[in-house]
Amino acid sequence: MDSNDYGIDAEKLKAVWERVMAANIAEPAEPESVKPAPSLQKSDAERLVELIDAASAAADTYRACASRCAGKIRRELMSLSSAQATSAQKLRARYYILTGHNYSPPASCPYVIALPKTLALRYEAEKSAYSDYIKGANETQDTSLSDLFFALAALSQRNADALLCLLESLL
Repeated sequence: MDSNDYGIDAEKLKAVWERVMAANIAEPAEPESVKPAPSLQKSDAERLVELIDAASAAADTYRACASRCAGKIRRELMSLSSAQATSAQKLRARYYILTGHNYSPPASCPYVIALPKTLALRYEAEKSAYSDYIKGANETQDTSLSDLFFALAALSQRNADALLCLLESLL
């Protein structure tokens, strides 16, 4: 093929090609920069969203369980529901202070299989929440948020103890 077929001057093409090749040879290959590993720690805002969602769902679950009971057990479950709703509100307030945005948790529809089974699942969830709050308190740099997480961890422990007492009275 002739270079004139495309209207390209052969000498100019050769000159451009030599510059390109010279630039590639002159530039040493840069070692691939080491990228830092993505952080496995969650940001405070992400952690708050997860905790708000969990507390709101817990409040709904306790309320659904209470609707199936009467007397002392109903009062205790409504108390747990109220405590979780208050926790969610405190977390939402901290989220607003941190981000400037109001966060509303998604609606939940708790499924109550059988009261003892559901309360046993909630007991495990409260123990897990305790660990999550402690982890969050230790990882955040915000001292007031850390204090809130420690307070909510203590509340989760009390809730777990209350659920254990409820389970003992039901079984």
